[in-house]
Amino acid sequence: ALGAMAAVQLLDAARRELPGLDARLAAGDFLPLRDWLNEKVWDLGREPGSFDEVLRAATGAPLDPALYVQYLSYKYRAVYGLKP
Repeated sequence: ALGAMAAVQLLDAARRELPGLDARLAAGDFLPLRDWLNEKVWDLGREPGSFDEVLRAATGAPLDPALYVQYLSYKYRAVYGLKP
């Protein structure tokens, strides 16, 4: 669950920094996201440091469960046709 929470937070940060990211991903162009992850996460992951330090450096915030709850609410409303 921690990995899923971090993934949602990383994607949120990438969307803020890369305008039009969703359209490029929908078109099968993953290069901008890959480059962003290389710079913001994977290069930092090679350095000594904790998961929290890497996440904070990449997104500007510590792990935020609220983003994951938002994602789950959106996902399950769509899947089950629930109203907001």
